[in-house]
Amino acid sequence: MKDNYSSIVEFLENKGLLTESFDLEFKSAKGGFPKSFWETYSSFANTEGGIIILGISEKDDQCFYDGLPQMVMRKFQDDFWNQVNNREKVSFNLLLENDVQMLEIQEGQFILIFRISCADYRNRPVYIGSDPMKGTYKRCHTGDYKCTPDEVKRMLADSLPDKPDSRILENYTLEDLDEVSVAQYYKGGISVPRNNSIQTMFLLLGYGEKAGSGSTRIMNAWEGAHWRKPLINVLPRPDRVELCLSMEQLLPQKSINKLISVFGEEITHLYGDGLIALTTAEMEGCVSNVRLQQLINKHSTEISQLLKDLCNEGYLVAENKGRWTVYHLNLREEKKTVQKNLFEETMTPPVRNDDTSGETMTPRGKKWMRNEELMTLVVEICCDTFKSVDEIAAVILRTPTYLKNKILPLLLAQERLERLYPTIPNHPNQAYRKKQK
Repeated sequence: MKDNYSSIVEFLENKGLLTESFDLEFKSAKGGFPKSFWETYSSFANTEGGIIILGISEKDDQCFYDGLPQMVMRKFQDDFWNQVNNREKVSFNLLLENDVQMLEIQEGQFILIFRISCADYRNRPVYIGSDPMKGTYKRCHTGDYKCTPDEVKRMLADSLPDKPDSRILENYTLEDLDEVSVAQYYKGGISVPRNNSIQTMFLLLGYGEKAGSGSTRIMNAWEGAHWRKPLINVLPRPDRVELCLSMEQLLPQKSINKLISVFGEEITHLYGDGLIALTTAEMEGCVSNVRLQQLINKHSTEISQLLKDLCNEGYLVAENKGRWTVYHLNLREEKKTVQKNLFEETMTPPVRNDDTSGETMTPRGKKWMRNEELMTLVVEICCDTFKSVDEIAAVILRTPTYLKNKILPLLLAQERLERLYPTIPNHPNQAYRKKQK
């Protein structure tokens, strides 16, 4: 028996077993307890946690039930507990008894649900077998990848209770310290910022320092100015933290005016969290459960319901699934022409290789599309000639901001698109075309 992905997710959400804050992985158990289960267990533990559902397989947005009886699932449950507590199988057990649940989805058909939390840094890496260099995995979007030796070494170093720099060495005195190093320490050390102007700006404002990250001061400064909370992105391979600072108010009038131009005066009847979600989608191109957790004081389950209500009311459209679900504004048909005219007043068309001024591009996007489908569609649109962001957005039915922030950077990084002005990324007449071989 099969069902679509969204129906399964809705069923699990209604049971209180799933939120958008968790990554989700389906695994078939027709051939026995899947070996790939442990790779995903390791990757979830070493990243941000997730949920593994045993007894369902997924292909092309369709989910297929294995149809396994309770007796078989009970055996798999016993097998799991025997293996997860075997240090020769996996390095650390993160699950408690209530983290593993058996659920009947059809009469006589059962699934197993494993809720895997993120491992504490002191217990990382969580690896398969006896060799962390060969059995450590991390999660990257919807796939598991084996960590490199350098990544494993970093996790091992972070897990040490006593960091090398904090150890007190015996039989050493102050005379053994290098005077120049001590002077540099008191002065603030050597800082190598990527943007010296930004660092100088924060130093002059009194919200930054060379001796540390100054993250607390930055957060307090943004809160004191009543600006939108900074967006924190944790990026893998290489591991780094990206802090996006917006000097905009939480509910700027400019953004509200744009929402009125799209949805009409009815938007003024929305208050509080709903309006914050819509203005965030308008300003940042999209909004997600995780992003709203940074902006409003609500549990992820409540935020999921809020976003679902905004979708049902026609304000937002969901994209992707699980913890990768993002929501962007639902641009109504009657408003698209108005927006296009606004764009035409402020931007001149980019130079083309050939004349397409008489060409009318028919919208080809759908409300729900996987990221890869959407990227493939963008490449097709830009196959022969350079297209502006506004032209592409009109065809795929997405906002230009969402396109610039989420889709185009990926296509450029994958070298599937090229810019009309490659040395000036922010050129006002920038356009994009399929990468020429």
